[in-house]
Amino acid sequence: MSTERTIEIRLQSEDNYIDIIDIENLTPPENLLPPLEDTNSIEEYTKNAFDKLLDKEEHNLNFQTKSKGGSKLRSWIYNWGERKNHPTNSNKYIFECNQKLDNGENCAAQIKTSGPTGNIISHLNRKHKIYEHSKPLSTITPSLKQVKIDRYAISSDSHSQMTEDQQKYLKTLLFEWLILDFQPLHLLKSPSFHRFINALNENFELPTDREFRKRIFEAYGFSKNKLKQYIHENAVSVSLTCDLWTSRSKQSFLGVTCHFITPDFEIKEITLAIQYLEYPHTGDAIQQALEKIITQWELQHKVFFCTTDNASNMKKCLTQIVWLHRLSCTAHTIQLVVGKGLLTAEILIARAKRLINFFTSPKQNERLLNAQKKNSEEPEEESDLHRIFYRAITDVETRWSSTYIAWERLIALKPYIDIVISSLNVSKDNNAKEDAKRLNKINLTNNEWDIIRDLLEILGPFAELTEILEGTKYATMSYIYPGIIKLKSMFSPTINSNLDLETNDDAFENHQFEEVDEDDEPDARRKIKINTPINTFKLLDNIKSNLYKALENYFEVIEKEALIAALLDPRKKKTMFANNDRKELAKANFREVYELAKNDTNIHLEKCEPKLKKRKTSTRVYKRSLFSDDESHDLQTEDNEVERYLVMAQIKNDQDPLKWNGNLVGVGEMFSQ
Repeated sequence: MSTERTIEIRLQSEDNYIDIIDIENLTPPENLLPPLEDTNSIEEYTKNAFDKLLDKEEHNLNFQTKSKGGSKLRSWIYNWGERKNHPTNSNKYIFECNQKLDNGENCAAQIKTSGPTGNIISHLNRKHKIYEHSKPLSTITPSLKQVKIDRYAISSDSHSQMTEDQQKYLKTLLFEWLILDFQPLHLLKSPSFHRFINALNENFELPTDREFRKRIFEAYGFSKNKLKQYIHENAVSVSLTCDLWTSRSKQSFLGVTCHFITPDFEIKEITLAIQYLEYPHTGDAIQQALEKIITQWELQHKVFFCTTDNASNMKKCLTQIVWLHRLSCTAHTIQLVVGKGLLTAEILIARAKRLINFFTSPKQNERLLNAQKKNSEEPEEESDLHRIFYRAITDVETRWSSTYIAWERLIALKPYIDIVISSLNVSKDNNAKEDAKRLNKINLTNNEWDIIRDLLEILGPFAELTEILEGTKYATMSYIYPGIIKLKSMFSPTINSNLDLETNDDAFENHQFEEVDEDDEPDARRKIKINTPINTFKLLDNIKSNLYKALENYFEVIEKEALIAALLDPRKKKTMFANNDRKELAKANFREVYELAKNDTNIHLEKCEPKLKKRKTSTRVYKRSLFSDDESHDLQTEDNEVERYLVMAQIKNDQDPLKWNGNLVGVGEMFSQ
């Protein structure tokens, strides 16, 4: 059956001339689609058809007009405003916007420029949501504004019934859209969605949500088998991370992730399970679930280490799995250290949090943004779109570094907070007066602002190490030992610490403030009084002593694996952070591991110049210097394989150790074991 048809789109130009776009002979392959296996021809047909349509439309919908003085086409912006001469500067002109505002009034904004149209475009984008391909309403007829879908629909009269392969192909495309774009399955029950699909093609049988659920399970089984095969083909050994998560509906899930390095020295991370775990969440229950997951993925002989937090049930679980060694999550332990170390400053933390909460409400946030806009150092001509305005950041209880980031933002916003306070104090509006009273009450004192600045410097090394250890694209274990040793050396106590480490108190836990108002914390575990500013006398000395005591308590013994990992990292192998006894112990453990690997694999070592690649680094307020003194440039030679590696030049911190290892034939293979 012939499927040729003509689509007519009528457009009205400024000269009231009716232009007709005829798109003829858009004849798809027979029976709507090519054979199922020929997906390339489907994509090519679709692309070509729409390219023809769009190219022809673009040619006719480009509403550019000629400039007054010549034949050169002017920019599309003049569909939305008028160009006027500058009254005093002949090298500049003024763009006057003629669009309507939301309140119905004319915009009449005047933007000065010497030629570039960036500020004008930004104004149209931001104020009026107008972009380059937007079309003036005055140039489009009502018939085009309300084009009926049957103009573009594929009628059942035009096609025979779809084949089974064609149905499967379209269902697969629909399935991919629902899954890859995270669309809810209840769309398949939506009457309006059914009408939309039916208008496109009445012959397409929309699947039920039950059918799609079945396909999800089938796809999961298929993908799981593929992943299992990939792991077994590319991983000599794997490590696991395991944690419990609580959903918003207060259901608990056990998350297990697998990590390994491929023969090409690429780090891979695969989520093995996010499994619902019934209450109670005992160590025995977690052990049973974890062993089942490992067995299902057939990793019993590949996994040796599992990283968890310091929860007692997790510790018990890994203690009972005798063939699986537990590693403590260092980032989580640092969370405990900082939480304990800042207990003497918990009132200050709560007061800062209350101030941040005040500026997260829409009204106060708007005032803060307006203060930045009106007092920005940027030139007046610069568009708001190209300037950066900051909002207050709220922290997360379980991520101490989020508090650090929130404080950095708070310090940046302090000048504008002062401006908001001043403007509210002189306002005659009653609501503004109430807000001024509230803000003056909860604002920090000058001493407290100074303490927060000092704390950002003190906690900077902790934040640096935490961010490094949270990385997923590179090996992090080699940073543990040198990082903790250097932190200890930076916080030698000047006064005795009275910190009680036996309690579960934490400086970052949800506190309930003493006043019952919008800042009340319903999930608080403790109630503290924060209306009185904190006494800052010797506060910093107390915090430093507490941090040192907490470091010594939680990192009294650092796993030997962390020291070996540092030795295996060509950036850290000189172990300048460790004493001689630790160095010799690490080397002895390293030789032992090497001999075990050597017995399993016949390794041949050849000399090879490493090809190094820099990893991108980010900047912060705190100047990163925790590992800046690790670099060494000595060059020596040695016959023994282990000693040959140990005396090789240590590479720089911004270089990728895996890429370096991958270019050392033999040595790289040994390390992968």
